[in-house]
Amino acid sequence: MDKLTEIQNARVRLEADIADKLAQIRNLIIKAEDSRINDLKELIKHYDEVNAINSEMINGHNIKLQNYEEGVETMKKINAIIQKASRIRVGQHSSHVINHCRNCIKNNSLEGLIKVIRTGGL
Repeated sequence: MDKLTEIQNARVRLEADIADKLAQIRNLIIKAEDSRINDLKELIKHYDEVNAINSEMINGHNIKLQNYEEGVETMKKINAIIQKASRIRVGQHSSHVINHCRNCIKNNSLEGLIKVIRTGGL
């Protein structure tokens, strides 16, 4: 659960960083177009900065993709644990364990999740 929280926080930071970089690129392109008429050296400088920021955004996207894949793997592991806990019980108790676990995950309650897995109820 802690790993999922870290992954979600990293995703939010990366999305904010991407928004900032997009704003920087917009400004640099405007400056480059303005300098196209007057100063070609400045034009090249601005497009080099755009290229550097673009590379940073690609790296950020790759990190975001890796975080997503780690999140999926973590959720698969949590789901497998919940399935094993529900298979220990029979009938209604099995479905109650699954429902209680879902509620604990929604509420981000690690202690409640552990208690449901151990005892079968809240």
